[in-house]
Amino acid sequence: MISYCHWGLSAGQRFPSIMNWCQSAFGPKLEVLTPCQWYTRGHDHDGVFYDEKGIYWLNIKHGTYLWESPPAAADAALEEIRKARLTRRSSTHIVIVPRLCTTLWLKQLYKASDIVLYLPPRFSPWPTTMLEPLVIGILFPYSRFYSWQFKGTPRPCAARIKMQKLLQEADLDPGSLLFEFFSSTTKISSLSEHLVRKLLFFGKTTGVSYTSAGGARVKRKRQKCQSR
Repeated sequence: MISYCHWGLSAGQRFPSIMNWCQSAFGPKLEVLTPCQWYTRGHDHDGVFYDEKGIYWLNIKHGTYLWESPPAAADAALEEIRKARLTRRSSTHIVIVPRLCTTLWLKQLYKASDIVLYLPPRFSPWPTTMLEPLVIGILFPYSRFYSWQFKGTPRPCAARIKMQKLLQEADLDPGSLLFEFFSSTTKISSLSEHLVRKLLFFGKTTGVSYTSAGGARVKRKRQKCQSR
């Protein structure tokens, strides 16, 4: 049985085709981090420079990172992700780990991730010879508005349930489903508060409306003032 438990191998080491699938599912800007980059690029560090006074500074560049960790080291990777999110809140982190040694890291993944999905071992990027599902955790950038993060909001939760159901039942490539969902959610940081609430919550939104009705009311008030 020990020969089937690859605790020290990441998903890419066990089945290299999964890396190409991740690039297609999460976009061409995806950066695959090595274990050494967990402590540098994973924290948005992109080289160094010296200013005119000779002071040492770090280049900070946001990105979309793929953390492919062996199951035995997933707890260390998640610890660095949670540190990085405290200081660099505009990057997206994606974690893929085979479902092994879950007592070490799965609870921490659920606490940190906005969405957790399971890729069953029956697709071409993750075949039946892998035996266990591939756990995918997605940590989106923090929003500028309430509720500040995707985790726990109704619409993303409903989308996750629907997507997981399709992954379990439908015999189709899950990469297209993930790409459609991922590309639509990564743009939320640039939207207005009104649109953010419409994307995260069901029902009518509260607060100030961003429609053109407000402009019409202001125009009518100005006309009344001029008539007086």
